[in-house]
Order: sequence, then C-alpha cells, then structure tokens
Amino acid sequence: MCGTTASWIPLAEAGEWERVVTAVRVKDADRIKQNIDAYQGINENTVATRHICMLVTVCGPGIEGATTTHYHLDHETALYCTEGKGVMFWGDELEVMLEVEAGDFVYIPPFTPHKTFSRSHAEGATFVVARTDPLEQERVVVTPELDDGRCESRIDWVD
Repeated sequence: MCGTTASWIPLAEAGEWERVVTAVRVKDADRIKQNIDAYQGINENTVATRHICMLVTVCGPGIEGATTTHYHLDHETALYCTEGKGVMFWGDELEVMLEVEAGDFVYIPPFTPHKTFSRSHAEGATFVVARTDPLEQERVVVTPELDDGRCESRIDWVD
C-alpha cells in the first residue's frame, strides 16, 4: 500500500541474502511429477530463492491432460488461471469440486490432495503458480490410488 510506514533495517544488516535481481526466461516446458507441462521459472535451481517458487503449468485438453492427484508437503500454493476453464477436485477423497476460469485466483493449503483438469476437450487451461517451496518438485507427493476415475464423470465439459 503506498504511503504507509514500514519498519526497516539498514541494508548493511540485511544478512546473507544474495541481493541480485534476476530475470528468468524459460523456452521449453518440462514434464513434471504431476504429469503436466510446466515452465519452471523461479526456484532454487534458477535464482537465489530460499522460500518460493513460481512457474506456469498447462493442463492439456480432455481427461488425458489432467494432473495426477498429488499434494505438497507443508507448503501453500497459489494459482492464477490465465487461459481456459478448469476444474479442480480436492479433499482426502477428491470429494470437493471447484470450477475456475481465466481471471480466477485459487489457494491450496499444504497437505491437500488435488487433481486439475481443463474443462474443454479442445483447449487446455493455463495457470501461474506460486508456492512457498523453493524446491518446487522435491516435496510433491503423488497419490495414484486416487487416480481411479472418481472425478471424470463429475466434470461439466464446456464443449
């Protein structure tokens, strides 16, 4: 918020942080544990971060483009949908459904199993992801026992 007063410390006392502003351009996506494509921008392998990662993920069209069910150990996740329409199933048995579309923000608490689909058979859904984990993939736990088809019949397809 502009115009507010914040407490501060002298820069000389800022500790051991490497104070280098860095830009990362990612040309190619990686296939990540969640079985989707990800453009991994900010993580401890690309910059001197200690507490966050940031990436762009793409759920492909249809059932085949969905993530595997997974959760993140002890880390919060925030998503912003930039393109498409998606649906996320979450909960211990994926019993809760949340539809999202471009312009929506989503918060996922730590240790929350979730699975995401594009709601289109023709187009994917794209998300900017921020997580309180600089390692990004190291603390992802995949739960294949929940990938048993329990979600697919509940999707309200847009096409």
